[in-house]
Amino acid sequence: MNTDSSSETAEPATNKRKFRREIPVKLSDDETRAYGQQLARKEHEWTALDEKRKTVAAEYKTQLGGVSTEINRLTLAINSGEEMRAVECYEDVTATQVLIKRADTGEVVDQRPATFADHQVDMFDGLDTPSDVTAPGEWVPSNIDQPVVIVETSWTGDTVATMPDDADDGGETPVAPPEAVAPPPKKKRGRPARAKAEA
Repeated sequence: MNTDSSSETAEPATNKRKFRREIPVKLSDDETRAYGQQLARKEHEWTALDEKRKTVAAEYKTQLGGVSTEINRLTLAINSGEEMRAVECYEDVTATQVLIKRADTGEVVDQRPATFADHQVDMFDGLDTPSDVTAPGEWVPSNIDQPVVIVETSWTGDTVATMPDDADDGGETPVAPPEAVAPPPKKKRGRPARAKAEA
């Protein structure tokens, strides 16, 4: 009887499908050391990225805050139909009130009760007065139409302003700066002394 030798040595056919699957695998010593080095590098990288994130977040927060402020300002202006602006104003003092008015339209924008100081008149208003007069030629009032000459008086040594008087004698009328005007003498207080009775 003839038999086929190839059929005697052949292995039975099997269906082997290969695939990869995650399963626990014990690390070698070299792998453990390599992973330790990688871990240190990754921790450093994470720290650097986190610091950068904080910096960028702070910058964006500042920018967002500025935009938010502008949004609120524009919304308020649109809803109210007005906004705060710096406008030139002046005070109009009445008997009982100080009215704050716009210089361009005269509109009253605010008011307050008038005080005693509001009714005081500045006697030197409009007078160009420096802090002191130390040498001839320094102080010349702008509200005096006549020629003014700065001289040093011979009897006191003080520096004063003079201008020609109306007389034809060539004399000059001194014009002292406001700070050179002496205050009035103070009145003595107390009861007047009684005269002694005659003996």
